[in-house]
Amino acid sequence: MSDQWFTLVVHVPQLEREAFTARLWDCEIGGFEERNHEEFVEFRIGTTNPDVVQSISAPEWFRSCEPIAATTGLDAWREFAKVERAGRCVIVPSWHEYQAEPDEIVVVIDPQYSFGSGSHPTTRLCAELLSEYVQNTDTVADIGCGSGVLSVVAAKAGAALVCATDIDPHACAMTVENARRNDVVIEVAPSIDDFSLAQFEIVVANIGAAALCELAPTLLRVTKKFLLVSGLLIEQQNDVIDCFVAGDVTLRAVRQLDEWSAVVIEKVIHD
Repeated sequence: MSDQWFTLVVHVPQLEREAFTARLWDCEIGGFEERNHEEFVEFRIGTTNPDVVQSISAPEWFRSCEPIAATTGLDAWREFAKVERAGRCVIVPSWHEYQAEPDEIVVVIDPQYSFGSGSHPTTRLCAELLSEYVQNTDTVADIGCGSGVLSVVAAKAGAALVCATDIDPHACAMTVENARRNDVVIEVAPSIDDFSLAQFEIVVANIGAAALCELAPTLLRVTKKFLLVSGLLIEQQNDVIDCFVAGDVTLRAVRQLDEWSAVVIEKVIHD
């Protein structure tokens, strides 16, 4: 992959907004900013592979593409970042100040150019679910960790061990850095098979509908108790559930926010 970064600007009709966002997820592109206009949403996307983004855009949509320096143009989104809440989780950009309340799980994050500022509805859904499901003795795996938001939430919620994976080396580095920033320990590797554990009590995968269905056998294999999946639109929810629920696997819960959905899948443990 090229080291050259580009800013790709796409004007997406309001009615196509969520579908286009989902396609970005399926292409594993999470670094983007949205600016609302009356008739369209302006997506400003930081990417090293602009051809992929242009291939999922309608021909009639306005597009522009410019090479940029990663340390300048890609930082423009920071002025729009704000503190986000997800149940008792509070996700705070590292350049903001926040006074924590009792019982809150405060996660301080600087994603740089990895996906995961905490603002997306699916990230907030997963964070809220982790804060409810994680117990002190649990081992947790975060598949597609991005900036490490969910890994840090799991660790701060009391998990005994948190392992995080991402195919993007920059995301792995950011997860390590954000773990340090929050004074927690997270093991990070490119693949789930790089860890010594074969199964985890809780697995979270916030990676998009297409990736979830493709990785369903692997995700089920490494899950011991609960599998939390998101990155999917409400309209994609049933298709994704069908990829997972069968035999000793049952649907535990569904949670929705805006146009997005998160699903909790439970594996039945036989004595």
